[in-house]
Amino acid sequence: TGVQTCALPISTEKETSLKFDHASSTDTAIYNTCKSVRDAVQNFTPNLELIPLIINGDTVHTDDQRPGFDPSSPFLPKYRTSLATKSMLEQALTCADTQITNWHRQPINNRIDSLKKVAKLIEEKRLSLTAALIMDAGKPFSEADAELCEALDFIHYYCHQAITLLTRSHITWQPKGPTLVASP
Repeated sequence: TGVQTCALPISTEKETSLKFDHASSTDTAIYNTCKSVRDAVQNFTPNLELIPLIINGDTVHTDDQRPGFDPSSPFLPKYRTSLATKSMLEQALTCADTQITNWHRQPINNRIDSLKKVAKLIEEKRLSLTAALIMDAGKPFSEADAELCEALDFIHYYCHQAITLLTRSHITWQPKGPTLVASP
């Protein structure tokens, strides 16, 4: 059936020349890919490892923890995660506020390079991330893969658009700070 492509972000501009390769959805007809994902899910051994919080670069374990479950095995915990207190959340937000200033001071090419490194890591860990979405969110393979594809497209799209948008001299650019984005 060939390789499927992810949906493109909608542009409001009349002329759009996106100069990046969109991440392609994995062709589920390819036996080895399906087998690799199935094996990653089936071979996952729940060791109930504690997933820590990371606040200001420090690993933080808390006594207040929650187990994580695979929706297909709701009585078999797969991992545990530390839960943050209100003061820990405030500390994390303060750190994010501080870091946005450092990020803004970086030349645009450094920021783009950093985001491209994130995209490369997602690509390198694509099968294990797909397996994690299948186990933790109960997503079917095609939806888990499409979600990672969309994340990659967002990264590439915004890297491309950053340079284009910065050429507009009539606009003043200011960092907004920590933002919660809930993509549909």
